[in-house]
Amino acid sequence: MKRLFVLAIVFALHFCGNTAFAQGSRTGLGLRFSPGGVGFTGKFFTSNKSAFELQLNAGGIGGGESFTAVGLYEYHIPVEGGWRAYLGVGAHLGVWEHNWKNDGRWKYGNEPIFGVDGIVGIEYVFRKAPIGLSLDVKPAVNLISDVDYFPHNVVGLAVRFYL
Repeated sequence: MKRLFVLAIVFALHFCGNTAFAQGSRTGLGLRFSPGGVGFTGKFFTSNKSAFELQLNAGGIGGGESFTAVGLYEYHIPVEGGWRAYLGVGAHLGVWEHNWKNDGRWKYGNEPIFGVDGIVGIEYVFRKAPIGLSLDVKPAVNLISDVDYFPHNVVGLAVRFYL
């Protein structure tokens, strides 16, 4: 699982660099920390108010590990100074390793997951340095394997370096 996570980060960094060069857009790359784990985040602005975000998250929840790739579309609202609020929607795909009860017996294993995500947050970008700090809430609902609330990486603090 860790090798897959490292490979995904290397691929995403390569992809991010090519996208930023081809589109000439502002790109932020960094890490997103949450109580459930840590992950890579890449934010790609298509205009001052519109961005796409890619997250690759790994961590432990419910006694097991998980790995998710999340794609989000975000609408940004400039506030005063270097602040901006944002909200958006997207989807996640991944693998969740956990315990569950089936027919009265406990089972353990990996489950593929796919679902929808929402995000609401605020970000501060420093004026004299290309660094942004953001705090967000990203609830998610799994549609596959089961329809249920997915409590992984719901609250996050991200640090991004803007290119």
